[in-house]
Parts: sequence; structure tokens; C-alpha cells
Amino acid sequence: MNCNDKIIQRCDKVMVVCFYATIFFLPISTAIIETLFGIIIFSYIFKRERLFYQSIEDINRHNKGEIWKVWQKFLQVFKPVNTNLNKSIGLYVFICFMSIFYSHYPYLSLKAFIFKLLQDVFTCLLFVECINSVVRFRNFFIIYLASFSLISLSGISQYFFKYEFIHHHLIIDGRVTSSFRHANDFGGYLLIGVPVLINLCLLALRQRKIFSSLSFFKNNILKIILFISMILSIMCLAFTFSRGVWLGFCFSLFLLFRYRKTNIQGVFILLIGILFFSIFPPLMEHNRNVSFFTDDVKSLKIQENKYSKEKGLQRMIHIASTIISQLQYFGGQDRKIYWQEAIRIIKHYPILGTGLNTYSMVAPKYKISWGGYPHNCYLQMTAELGIVGLMVFLRICYNIFHYAGEVFKKNNCELDNTLLSGFLAGLLGYLVHSFFDTNFYSVQLDILMWLTIGIIINISKRSNTDWECLDKT
Repeated sequence: MNCNDKIIQRCDKVMVVCFYATIFFLPISTAIIETLFGIIIFSYIFKRERLFYQSIEDINRHNKGEIWKVWQKFLQVFKPVNTNLNKSIGLYVFICFMSIFYSHYPYLSLKAFIFKLLQDVFTCLLFVECINSVVRFRNFFIIYLASFSLISLSGISQYFFKYEFIHHHLIIDGRVTSSFRHANDFGGYLLIGVPVLINLCLLALRQRKIFSSLSFFKNNILKIILFISMILSIMCLAFTFSRGVWLGFCFSLFLLFRYRKTNIQGVFILLIGILFFSIFPPLMEHNRNVSFFTDDVKSLKIQENKYSKEKGLQRMIHIASTIISQLQYFGGQDRKIYWQEAIRIIKHYPILGTGLNTYSMVAPKYKISWGGYPHNCYLQMTAELGIVGLMVFLRICYNIFHYAGEVFKKNNCELDNTLLSGFLAGLLGYLVHSFFDTNFYSVQLDILMWLTIGIIINISKRSNTDWECLDKT
């Protein structure tokens, strides 16, 4: 196979450019990223077809004994790039494919399998295949940071000027959405990038020479912009006033603390957490009338004021009983009801579920509220794919963190470890937030998750000397 073929090289470059454009436009336009994926998959098929054609030029197709060789070449050429997650991902794809045959709505399952699941998986694996050099990864990462900073700046604009400057979305209920349709979606996007920015800022404080590997950071002014971008993105994350997002951020900070290299880094991470949860919860209570423990802060305060004249133990008992009663009826903005509906479906179809992409059609039979989706990705996945599908997906998540964690321990490259731990922390926060929202079923956020998995695999596969070689060139 001649990998120096100009057509193959051009196809590869087209895929790379499309991935650059995908990460930039991902938070801006669903239509654009869908179009870009179409170009990526077309270029991939054309490139592999070209490789297949070259590989069988010398095979005599009329020879009965060599027909099997043609088939072997076909499988070899179209085989996905090898990663430590291939088996887990392959099993998950197989479970989703089989769900088509026992699905309550086979057409919907087939449609989701082809146009959603395969798109997600190919996005991950083709990213690993195309972004196969440190130069390409550097360019991709710089474009990602530029897009992330732009969207964060748009969110800040929306908070202070009441509209953002990309789609001119007005602020709703005092919650920042930026270019996304809902604050929770914006929060899910931020959860991936904020830990990465925190880690990069920590590295900039600790070891400036590392940034010579990223030409974007050679200029000190641009390093200052990096710190400003971190602050603005954390503010945007706070101004979403999403409790699920904030909880995910807690887990992200915990993992960053777990992977810290020095005590100073640990203090910095703790300081971010303390400042965040000291400043912004009162603002959330004022804007949304909710807290982490109640859906109605005002009524709780009214109940507490009734006992303001009481003293000592009796007042404490009354306040405690009020809080307990509030927790008893805490529903997470009706999520408790949505989850009950999903659980009712799971009880009827516990092992294999109702089929991929069938929740919206099956759920009306189990409705006890007006809501559509359960706002819990794991319950919805279990309802559609059963416990078997959920366990396979969780196995993928476990393998990601286990594999990348082992690489982190063995890797001596500070920049790679910084990026790896940042994206791992971001992915953990995203997965936690998915317990309270529909991240897996949003086109933008779902693609972002699989791209993040591809980024983690990419960093884990890279040699420790790659950045050093880039510096020398």
C-alpha cells in the first residue's frame, strides 16, 4: 500500500481540516458540524477504498484460492485504528445494533444506530487516526481553546449586556446560555474545557518552558489571555446556575486535586473551589430561588423566620425539621418524577430495554407528568438498552479512566500529563452532570464527549519525546 499517494494524502488533509473546523463550530452550529462529519466520512471511505484498490492490484481475482486474500485485505484496510478501547466500544456498538431487532420501533432504532451512534464512534476513532502527529494535535488544541474562549466571552457578554453576540440569544431567567439553547447545555460544554484551562494555568505558573511546545503560548500577552479565559469560563460556568453542572465541577476539581503534582497546585485548586462555592450559591438562590437542597428557598426562609423568636434547642429542632421536610419534597425541578417514569419502563424491560432511540415513543404509556426525557442519561440508556447496555457503556468509561490513569503514572512529559489530567477531569464532570441532564442526547454535547475520548486516547498513545522533537524543529 502506497501511503504516499497524493489522493490519500489529500483525503487525510481534508479530514484533518474538517476536525479543526468541527471543534471550532461545535458550540455554534449543529448543521455545520453535521455537514463536516459528512465530508469526513466521505473522505475516509474514499481514502480507504484507494488503499484497498492498491492492495489487491497484484491479486489474481479469478484464482479461487486467492478470493479469501481479497476479503482479508478488505478487512485489514477498513479495520479501525487500534486503541485500548476498541473491544469495549465494539461491544457497545454490537449491543446497540442487536437492539434494532427487538426494538419496539425498529425504524427509529436503525436510524439512530446509523446516523447517531456510528457518527459518535467514527468521530472518536477517525480523530485518533487523523490527528496522528503532535503538530496536528497542537493546531487542533489551539483552535479548541480559541473557540472555547470565544464562547465564554459571549456568555459573559450575555450576562452583563443581556444578550450574547454569536446568535444574539437573550438571557433567560438570569441564566447564561451563550450560543447554546439552554444553560445546562452550555454548562455541559464548559465542564470539559474549564479543568483543562485550570491545569494549563497551573503549569504556566510552575514551568514556563513547557509552553515553548505550544507556539500559541510563547507570547507572554497570550499567557495572560489564557488566565483571563480561565476566569471568564469559570464565571460562565457559575452563571449557568445549574446545580448538576456545579456538582460535576466539584468532581472535576476533586480529580484535578487527585492528579496534582505539587502542594501549591493543590492549594490553588482548593482555593478555586472555596471561592466558587462561597460566592455563587447566594447568587443562585437570588436568581433561581433554588439551592443544592431545596427547590424553593423563599418558602424555606419563611419557615425559618417563624422560629426566629425561639431560642436554643427548640429553635434548632424546628429548623432541622423544616429542612428535612424540604428535602423530602425536593424534586430537582421535577427530575424526581421523570426518573420514576424511566424506572417504571426499566422494571418492565430490565435486561435488554425497549430499543435504541425509543424512549420518547414508549414513555407516554408510563407518564405521570408532562415531561419528555428523564433528564438522566443513564436511566434513559437503561430504559432503551437495558442493564446490559448500561454496563457495557460504563465499562467503556472505566477503561478510559483506568487506561489513561496508568499512562499518567508512567508518562514523564509534563505537558501531556497536564492535558491528560485536565481532559479526564473534564470528562468526569461531564459524566456526573449527565446524571441530571440529557448530554448524551444532545448532538453537540454527545459529539464533544466522543471527541474528548478521542483526545484522551490521542494523548495516551503519544510518545514522551514528541513535544521535544517539535521544539527542536
